[in-house]
Amino acid sequence: MAQFSVAVIQAKSRLGDVAANTQTILDEALRLTAANSQLELMIFPEQALLGMPAYDLLLRKDLEQRVEHALARLAAELPVPIVLGFPRWVKGECFNALGVIFPQQGLLAEHHQLAFEDLQQDQGLLRQTYFSAGNQATTFTVNGHRFGLALGSDIFRESLLAEYQALGVEWLLHCANGPYSLGQEEEAVNASSQVANRYPFGVVHCNMAGGQDGIIFQGGSHIVAAQGKTLYQAPLFETHQLVCDLMVQQTAAIFAWPQEEAALYGALVRALADYVAANGFKGALLGLSGGIDSALTLVIAADALGAENVCAVMMPFDYTSAMSKEDAAQQAKILGVDYKEIPIRAPFNGFMGLLADELADGNLGTTEENLQARCRGVILMALSNKNGQVVLACSNKSECAVGYSTLYGDMVGGYSLLKDVPKTWVYRLARWRNAQQDAPVIPWRVIERPPTAELAPGQLDENSLPDYDVLDEVVERYVVQQQDMATIVAAGLPEEEVRLVISLIDRNEYKRQQGALGPKVTGRAFGVNRRYPVSYRW
Repeated sequence: MAQFSVAVIQAKSRLGDVAANTQTILDEALRLTAANSQLELMIFPEQALLGMPAYDLLLRKDLEQRVEHALARLAAELPVPIVLGFPRWVKGECFNALGVIFPQQGLLAEHHQLAFEDLQQDQGLLRQTYFSAGNQATTFTVNGHRFGLALGSDIFRESLLAEYQALGVEWLLHCANGPYSLGQEEEAVNASSQVANRYPFGVVHCNMAGGQDGIIFQGGSHIVAAQGKTLYQAPLFETHQLVCDLMVQQTAAIFAWPQEEAALYGALVRALADYVAANGFKGALLGLSGGIDSALTLVIAADALGAENVCAVMMPFDYTSAMSKEDAAQQAKILGVDYKEIPIRAPFNGFMGLLADELADGNLGTTEENLQARCRGVILMALSNKNGQVVLACSNKSECAVGYSTLYGDMVGGYSLLKDVPKTWVYRLARWRNAQQDAPVIPWRVIERPPTAELAPGQLDENSLPDYDVLDEVVERYVVQQQDMATIVAAGLPEEEVRLVISLIDRNEYKRQQGALGPKVTGRAFGVNRRYPVSYRW
């Protein structure tokens, strides 16, 4: 049987840097062809030339010229044909394009994405906002083998697949920028398998990998032969390259999907590592309270950046328990991170003195609690300015949903790592991470104690909020699944608590829109693909 070797390049593009991405593509092509003389085709992800999500970069007047220059350079210097994604302008319209570039011949086949996902399925990439839809199937041949091209949701368009069948396509090349979403890790390979079982061609799926601001591209590129046999499955989140013979159809490599906790943890590690590297920070720092959210954030930061690049700051006040201080110090020692203890009584007293006339009635309550949090925020930002480390906010999705955080206080930061992680999953991740080695990296009593912000004597989260099992289910149903209150109550949840949580979600949009960026890991994340008006009535 004749051979036909392809290279699937699960890449991470440098968003906006067309010249650097072009050089990386050329370097990779030269390296792989030198090592594999029989290589006949290389496949890169959707928008490999520019990166995603580009948002308003696509409106820059000089971008078209940069892309055209890059395409010309690739044609002049490539050793083998490649398939890659890029933005393409035709008569003033911008298309999400997938092209085939042949050495010395240039762009000989070009496909424009036909269909766009709805807002939820698009997961914050906003393709439908910036790109016009294409209107035709695209095929090309290399050494007598016919290929069809597909981008993103094209793989679900039955009319396109049927047309490729009629055109005698042997393989569908599906390039994507598929984001990670908890519990949906196998969605892409399942879609490819369904196509390969129903149509007489196999599917080569090439996906982007790595973190980009609020998006974590899943990776998980794969090759599924006709009739559904998986020949290749790449790891999640990492850049990866594989050369596979499409004609021999022997299994090349199968990287097993990790369990949900491992996948989510790995996604968060990748998101933080890539964010810090892309933005030139010298590391990260955070307020370590002795609670579970900051404890988990600290472990992820140490794993992502190296303990030597992480600073933990305990900022105790009168209500901070000895247990919290002990557990924070112990965890910092276990991990080997830089650890500081900076009490906030002095700055708190300073602000109270400054505001003495305004607060003379002595009815402080929330004012006093929030002032503590804001003192801590000032300290963290000062250290960030001094040391060049990004401040990590530690609020989880449950807290972000109901506004259980202080604006300009514990919400302060440049990156909010747990922003889309529900509280119940914070506990699951903490227990999972502790189980990965003999000695715990999070003191067990941090996990087992009742959650508290320690902003007032005897304060517990449960005094202000429903149980987190109930709260998180309401958030999942109302925010992610977009169910109304009647539907949620009909599912068996207590009406009073459902009403409370929904009202808190609705009236705290103003807080969320001022919060730090964070990685999307669920089907619908605040800020990334869930953004409501601040002032509205329903």
